[in-house]
Amino acid sequence: MLGVGIIVGIIVMLIAYCFSMYIYFKARQRFSEVKYMVEIIAVVIAILFSVSVKLIINLSTITEGFTNGFASLLHAIYSTIGGLTFEGLLDLSDIENGIVQCLYTASSLYAGMIVLSVITAKASYEIYCGIKLRLLKMKLCFSKRFANKTDIYIFTSVTSDSLILAESIKDKYVTDRPDRNAEIIFTGELEVFSRENLLHREIMADGFIYWSYSKKIDEEKEPSILKRLGLYIDNCFYKKDCKCKDSRIHIFALSNNEGLSGYEAENGNIVFGEMKAILKEYEKASKKVFVDFYLLVDNEINYEVYKSKLDILKAQYNVIAKNINKKYAESGEDVTGLEGCFPFVLHLINEADYTAKDFIYKRDKEYAKLLPNKNLFKSSSHYRAMVIGFGQTGQTATMQAFINTSNVTNRVPNKFVADVFDLNMNNVGGLFLLRHPMVDGKVVSGNLEGNCSKVDEHSKIFKEKLNKIYSPIYTQTEIDNLNGDVSAEVIKKMTFPIINMYQTSCFGKEFVNFFNNDTGHTILCKYNLVIVGLGDDEINIAMANALLGEIRNQLADGISREESGDITIAINIRDAKNLERIDWGETENKLFPDVHVIKFGVAEEIYSYDVIVDDSEAMMYSYPYALLESEDISDVYMDLVNEHNEIIKNGNVDDNDYTEKLEEIFTHFNRNHDMLDIRKTWVQSSLFDRESNNSVAIFSNSMKALCKDLVFTYDNMSWLVDIEHERWDRFHIANGWIFNVKKCKPYRQHDCILPTEKLKDKFGKYDLVNAVRSIFEKIYND
Repeated sequence: MLGVGIIVGIIVMLIAYCFSMYIYFKARQRFSEVKYMVEIIAVVIAILFSVSVKLIINLSTITEGFTNGFASLLHAIYSTIGGLTFEGLLDLSDIENGIVQCLYTASSLYAGMIVLSVITAKASYEIYCGIKLRLLKMKLCFSKRFANKTDIYIFTSVTSDSLILAESIKDKYVTDRPDRNAEIIFTGELEVFSRENLLHREIMADGFIYWSYSKKIDEEKEPSILKRLGLYIDNCFYKKDCKCKDSRIHIFALSNNEGLSGYEAENGNIVFGEMKAILKEYEKASKKVFVDFYLLVDNEINYEVYKSKLDILKAQYNVIAKNINKKYAESGEDVTGLEGCFPFVLHLINEADYTAKDFIYKRDKEYAKLLPNKNLFKSSSHYRAMVIGFGQTGQTATMQAFINTSNVTNRVPNKFVADVFDLNMNNVGGLFLLRHPMVDGKVVSGNLEGNCSKVDEHSKIFKEKLNKIYSPIYTQTEIDNLNGDVSAEVIKKMTFPIINMYQTSCFGKEFVNFFNNDTGHTILCKYNLVIVGLGDDEINIAMANALLGEIRNQLADGISREESGDITIAINIRDAKNLERIDWGETENKLFPDVHVIKFGVAEEIYSYDVIVDDSEAMMYSYPYALLESEDISDVYMDLVNEHNEIIKNGNVDDNDYTEKLEEIFTHFNRNHDMLDIRKTWVQSSLFDRESNNSVAIFSNSMKALCKDLVFTYDNMSWLVDIEHERWDRFHIANGWIFNVKKCKPYRQHDCILPTEKLKDKFGKYDLVNAVRSIFEKIYND
């Protein structure tokens, strides 16, 4: 019985201790902003418990009387204080009852353990997280049901942006995905957890796991994060016997540099180091993982550089997969599909790029409110933008505006012109033009008013470039009929952006004089869009408020709505606290309904689950591409293409409603396929192809607005397909691609950057499928 008593004592004390510390950690998490109060209360409760137990025991053994009661209380307090250092227990011989002895001793031991643990609270949350990690590992290992409904999100850096994203993920699962569980972990070479650090306190308040460690000096011996944490999940959905195919693992490398933009070198080292480590463990691991990696970059994304890095790892993986398949084959197990299926997906995040896409999302959301009262997509043959500040955000916002204002009237696309102003234009402008060879731009410095273009036409040098590039697609007869100049025909059938770049201080007298004298009372008539992106919230707010004040004055001077038209003022604001500082509210919205003020780029809206993690919408545009490139193409689809090609050839007018056939195309390419098959195709596509499909998804909102209440006749479908191909052309031009009769993706050359009528497939099968997807996705969702 002695041994049983010892075991029972250990168990009882462990249960009491663990339960109390769990309550303490929950209280500390709930009141993370309180400095010491949780610790004080925990210590006081432990001491009061011990004093109370000892006082009750003492009172039970003495006679009544003032001095006896007072002495008993003092004795209980003295014994408790002594018990904190595990002393003061020498008078146990005076207590005859064994149970009472246990209570007396246990109260001192319990109080001492709790007080000692709470005093070491600076390291306590990491200890708590370490225990939580072990329990999580056990649940994932022994409960397949839990593992199959659990997604793991690992952050390798603690920044305000990574915390914003983590909180967005948590909220998403609570509100929209209650059937699944999200485990959010901050880990890596992090600093020791400290409640003096605001971000650390927020992590604790949210209940996220925080676990720092030191890497090995020899990086080749460094285990993967998943192995170090023990969080391997058999989620490789290429395996036929996959036990957790629905579970996903996400690893984020979102470190910032001193300029608060992406620390690309460090983030890339983390991501590719982790990929290499997992591959080294892959052959020996009993569980095969599939991981999404997110890498925050600094400058313009170089897809080919990252593609080459991934290609090296893919070759290594295929060697490993062959050995795995061979071993499984020898044991009689079937893992068909493992070979050739790279288990990692790399997502490249550029904040300026995501900020620009947020601008388009806000613009389209604003435009959707105005339909069907007015159609802003058909209002003019020109779309003109003023861009104040041409850093990364200004450049990407300009290019996104160029891509997403695609429209075609009578097979002639609308033109795009931007007037750009920046003090550092000689540097940023020259590099921008070097990266975008199909952009017609000029950098102007000095005499701003004198150099301002009155007529926006392509330069002679740019026309000569177009002649050289596009002459091979025309016959000699066509060239002769065009008097040897094909540029005029190409410019008519395609849109190449004209970017007028002015080197000037946007707060200087020269710019103000130009704005008042030259633009002056014509700004509302001259521009469809004004983008304010000077790179800092403070100067953006100062410029925007001055600009909005000028617009307010112009409207008060009596410029008519018909004369001015609609204008969008897009202001880059990163900190949500600054949103209310823009001097334009509901009163102005009612007084001036043709002026649409958009505040874009707020960190909480950029670093969110829907923007960064959720790729379902873009994924749906990727699958049809894979089917079109396969040999098994539906006869329904080919019949429709051939029918339209025959109409083009004969020049017939066809007013038939093709809705039924279009719906069959949509059903064949999207609705008839399992989401798992669609995701497999998505993850195997290249980085740039995924971005291309994301661009289609962004433009789909405009496409849905364009085809609102539209009867899908041949003419209407031709119009929508022309618009989609124009968007595709613009997307590639905006990403620095150029036409070449022989496609070469590594050099950003493509044989389809052409007018629609010059495509080999006259009706653009890819363009048709994208248009159909946008149309019927809206119909089924509505």
